[in-house]
Amino acid sequence: MTTETAFAKLHGLGNDFVLLDLDAAGVALTAEQVRFLADRRLGVGADQVLALAARADGGWDYRIWNADGGEVGQCGNGARAAYAYLARHGRVRDGAAVTLRTSTTTIEVTGGDTGPRARLGVPAFAPAAIPLRRDAQADLYEIEHEGQTVAFAALAVGNPHACVWTDDLAAAPLASLGTRLNEEKQDFPEGVNLSFLHKAADGTVAMRVHERGAGETPACGSAAA
Repeated sequence: MTTETAFAKLHGLGNDFVLLDLDAAGVALTAEQVRFLADRRLGVGADQVLALAARADGGWDYRIWNADGGEVGQCGNGARAAYAYLARHGRVRDGAAVTLRTSTTTIEVTGGDTGPRARLGVPAFAPAAIPLRRDAQADLYEIEHEGQTVAFAALAVGNPHACVWTDDLAAAPLASLGTRLNEEKQDFPEGVNLSFLHKAADGTVAMRVHERGAGETPACGSAAA
Protein backbone atom coordinates (compact mmCIF):
# COMPACT_ATOMS: atom_id res chain seq x y z
CA MET A 1 0.00 0.00 0.00
CA THR A 2 1.30 3.47 -0.91
CA THR A 3 0.94 6.25 1.64
CA GLU A 4 1.28 9.93 0.77
CA THR A 5 2.94 12.11 3.40
CA ALA A 6 3.40 15.86 3.31
CA PHE A 7 6.85 17.22 4.03
CA ALA A 8 8.70 20.52 4.20
CA LYS A 9 12.09 21.25 2.64
CA LEU A 10 14.23 23.71 4.59
CA HIS A 11 17.86 24.69 4.94
CA GLY A 12 20.15 26.49 7.36
CA LEU A 13 23.09 28.14 5.58
CA GLY A 14 22.86 25.53 2.84
CA ASN A 15 22.66 22.57 5.24
CA ASP A 16 19.36 21.15 3.94
CA PHE A 17 16.61 19.05 5.47
CA VAL A 18 13.42 17.16 4.75
CA LEU A 19 11.08 17.69 7.71
CA LEU A 20 8.07 15.54 8.58
CA ASP A 21 5.45 16.64 11.11
CA LEU A 22 4.63 13.25 12.64
CA ASP A 23 1.60 14.66 14.45
CA ALA A 24 0.15 15.57 11.07
CA ALA A 25 1.47 12.62 9.10
CA GLY A 26 0.96 9.84 11.62
CA VAL A 27 3.82 7.76 10.20
CA ALA A 28 7.11 6.27 11.36
CA LEU A 29 10.26 6.15 9.27
CA THR A 30 12.56 3.25 8.43
CA ALA A 31 16.23 3.63 7.51
CA GLU A 32 15.37 2.66 3.93
CA GLN A 33 12.74 5.40 3.71
CA VAL A 34 15.20 7.94 5.10
CA ARG A 35 17.80 7.01 2.49
CA PHE A 36 15.20 7.39 -0.25
CA LEU A 37 14.05 10.81 0.98
CA ALA A 38 17.65 12.03 1.26
CA ASP A 39 18.69 10.76 -2.18
CA ARG A 40 19.34 13.77 -4.43
CA ARG A 41 18.57 11.85 -7.63
CA LEU A 42 15.68 9.55 -6.73
CA GLY A 43 14.18 11.23 -3.66
CA VAL A 44 13.84 14.77 -2.37
CA GLY A 45 17.47 15.32 -1.43
CA ALA A 46 18.79 16.34 1.98
CA ASP A 47 21.73 16.16 4.35
CA GLN A 48 19.37 15.09 7.14
CA VAL A 49 15.75 14.02 7.56
CA LEU A 50 13.95 15.49 10.59
CA ALA A 51 10.73 14.55 12.37
CA LEU A 52 8.72 16.42 15.00
CA ALA A 53 6.04 15.18 17.39
CA ALA A 54 4.37 17.21 20.13
CA ARG A 55 4.93 16.23 23.77
CA ALA A 56 2.38 16.47 26.57
CA ASP A 57 4.65 18.88 28.46
CA GLY A 58 4.52 21.43 25.63
CA GLY A 59 7.89 20.53 24.14
CA TRP A 60 8.64 18.51 21.04
CA ASP A 61 10.28 15.20 20.31
CA TYR A 62 12.89 15.94 17.65
CA ARG A 63 14.32 13.02 15.69
CA ILE A 64 17.22 13.27 13.26
CA TRP A 65 18.47 10.86 10.60
CA ASN A 66 21.55 11.35 8.49
CA ALA A 67 21.39 10.72 4.75
CA ASP A 68 22.71 7.18 5.22
CA GLY A 69 19.65 6.27 7.32
CA GLY A 70 21.38 6.31 10.70
CA GLU A 71 19.53 8.09 13.52
CA VAL A 72 21.58 10.61 15.51
CA GLY A 73 21.04 12.81 18.55
CA GLN A 74 21.92 16.33 17.46
CA CYS A 75 21.61 18.77 14.58
CA GLY A 76 21.87 22.46 15.44
CA ASN A 77 20.89 23.83 12.04
CA GLY A 78 18.05 21.31 11.95
CA ALA A 79 16.78 22.63 15.29
CA ARG A 80 16.69 26.14 13.85
CA ALA A 81 14.87 24.86 10.77
CA ALA A 82 12.37 22.98 12.95
CA TYR A 83 11.64 26.15 14.92
CA ALA A 84 11.10 28.12 11.71
CA TYR A 85 8.66 25.44 10.52
CA LEU A 86 6.69 25.49 13.78
CA ALA A 87 6.51 29.29 13.81
CA ARG A 88 5.44 29.46 10.16
CA HIS A 89 2.61 27.00 10.77
CA GLY A 90 1.36 28.66 13.95
CA ARG A 91 2.53 25.88 16.27
CA VAL A 92 4.58 28.29 18.36
CA ARG A 93 4.30 32.00 19.04
CA ASP A 94 7.05 33.80 17.14
CA GLY A 95 9.97 34.51 19.47
CA ALA A 96 8.83 32.15 22.24
CA ALA A 97 11.22 29.48 23.51
CA VAL A 98 10.69 25.92 22.31
CA THR A 99 12.22 22.79 23.82
CA LEU A 100 13.30 20.04 21.42
CA ARG A 101 14.24 16.67 22.89
CA THR A 102 16.41 14.23 20.98
CA SER A 103 17.71 10.79 21.88
CA THR A 104 20.80 12.35 23.50
CA THR A 105 20.10 15.94 24.51
CA THR A 106 17.64 18.79 25.00
CA ILE A 107 17.83 21.90 22.80
CA GLU A 108 16.18 25.24 23.55
CA VAL A 109 15.40 27.34 20.50
CA THR A 110 14.14 30.93 20.48
CA GLY A 111 13.15 33.30 17.69
CA GLY A 112 14.73 36.64 16.93
CA ASP A 113 15.27 39.38 14.38
CA THR A 114 18.16 37.47 12.80
CA GLY A 115 16.39 34.10 12.84
CA PRO A 116 16.04 31.21 15.30
CA ARG A 117 18.81 30.65 17.84
CA ALA A 118 19.55 27.24 19.35
CA ARG A 119 21.15 26.63 22.75
CA LEU A 120 22.92 23.30 22.37
CA GLY A 121 23.92 22.84 26.01
CA VAL A 122 27.28 22.30 27.69
CA PRO A 123 29.90 20.37 25.67
CA ALA A 124 31.34 17.14 27.08
CA PHE A 125 35.08 16.52 26.82
CA ALA A 126 35.51 13.22 28.67
CA PRO A 127 36.42 10.44 26.20
CA ALA A 128 33.67 8.14 27.48
CA ALA A 129 31.04 10.84 26.95
CA ILE A 130 31.99 11.62 23.34
CA PRO A 131 32.63 8.60 22.88
CA LEU A 132 36.34 8.44 21.97
CA ARG A 133 38.62 5.45 22.52
CA ARG A 134 41.26 7.11 24.70
CA ASP A 135 42.19 6.32 28.30
CA ALA A 136 42.50 9.90 29.52
CA GLN A 137 41.10 13.30 28.60
CA ALA A 138 43.47 15.67 26.78
CA ASP A 139 43.33 19.01 25.01
CA LEU A 140 44.58 17.35 21.82
CA TYR A 141 44.78 13.78 20.58
CA GLU A 142 46.76 12.39 17.66
CA ILE A 143 46.11 10.02 14.79
CA GLU A 144 48.33 8.94 11.90
CA HIS A 145 46.78 9.57 8.49
CA GLU A 146 48.35 9.43 5.04
CA GLY A 147 51.84 9.61 6.50
CA GLN A 148 51.08 12.64 8.67
CA THR A 149 50.34 13.09 12.36
CA VAL A 150 46.99 14.84 12.74
CA ALA A 151 46.30 16.54 16.08
CA PHE A 152 42.62 17.00 16.93
CA ALA A 153 40.39 18.18 19.75
CA ALA A 154 37.39 16.01 20.59
CA LEU A 155 34.09 16.84 22.27
CA ALA A 156 30.38 16.13 22.19
CA VAL A 157 27.38 18.48 22.08
CA GLY A 158 24.79 15.75 21.77
CA ASN A 159 26.87 14.30 18.92
CA PRO A 160 30.62 13.63 18.60
CA HIS A 161 33.02 16.11 17.00
CA ALA A 162 36.70 16.16 16.08
CA CYS A 163 38.27 19.55 15.27
CA VAL A 164 41.58 20.08 13.46
CA TRP A 165 43.37 23.40 12.90
CA THR A 166 44.98 23.79 9.48
CA ASP A 167 46.86 26.43 7.49
CA ASP A 168 45.27 25.29 4.22
CA LEU A 169 41.57 24.43 4.21
CA ALA A 170 41.52 23.55 0.53
CA ALA A 171 44.26 20.93 0.96
CA ALA A 172 42.89 19.42 4.18
CA PRO A 173 42.21 15.65 3.91
CA LEU A 174 38.59 16.15 4.91
CA ALA A 175 37.00 13.46 2.75
CA SER A 176 39.64 10.77 3.29
CA LEU A 177 40.00 11.25 7.05
CA GLY A 178 36.28 11.79 7.62
CA THR A 179 35.43 8.64 5.67
CA ARG A 180 38.09 6.63 7.46
CA LEU A 181 37.01 7.69 10.96
CA ASN A 182 33.37 6.89 10.20
CA GLU A 183 34.00 3.59 8.43
CA GLU A 184 36.71 2.09 10.63
CA LYS A 185 35.37 3.47 13.95
CA GLN A 186 38.63 2.58 15.70
CA ASP A 187 38.83 5.95 17.44
CA PHE A 188 35.18 7.04 17.51
CA PRO A 189 32.96 3.95 17.97
CA GLU A 190 29.80 5.87 17.03
CA GLY A 191 31.44 7.82 14.21
CA VAL A 192 32.26 11.53 14.29
CA ASN A 193 31.67 14.87 12.63
CA LEU A 194 35.09 16.05 11.45
CA SER A 195 35.91 19.75 11.07
CA PHE A 196 39.00 21.43 9.68
CA LEU A 197 39.36 25.05 10.81
CA HIS A 198 41.49 27.99 9.70
CA LYS A 199 41.83 31.28 11.59
CA ALA A 200 42.27 34.30 9.32
CA ALA A 201 44.31 37.40 10.13
CA ASP A 202 41.14 39.33 11.04
CA GLY A 203 40.25 36.73 13.68
CA THR A 204 37.42 35.05 11.78
CA VAL A 205 37.41 31.27 11.52
CA ALA A 206 36.58 29.39 8.32
CA MET A 207 35.74 25.71 8.43
CA ARG A 208 34.96 22.66 6.36
CA VAL A 209 32.85 19.87 7.84
CA HIS A 210 32.47 16.18 7.04
CA GLU A 211 29.31 15.02 8.79
CA ARG A 212 28.97 11.38 9.73
CA GLY A 213 26.40 9.73 7.53
CA ALA A 214 26.22 12.70 5.14
CA GLY A 215 29.73 13.62 3.96
CA GLU A 216 30.88 17.21 3.41
CA THR A 217 28.08 19.73 3.99
CA PRO A 218 27.93 23.51 3.42
CA ALA A 219 27.30 24.14 7.13
CA CYS A 220 26.95 22.36 10.46
CA GLY A 221 25.41 24.14 13.44
CA SER A 222 26.76 21.85 16.16
CA ALA A 223 30.26 21.98 14.64
CA ALA A 224 30.17 25.78 14.56
CA ALA A 225 29.06 25.83 18.20
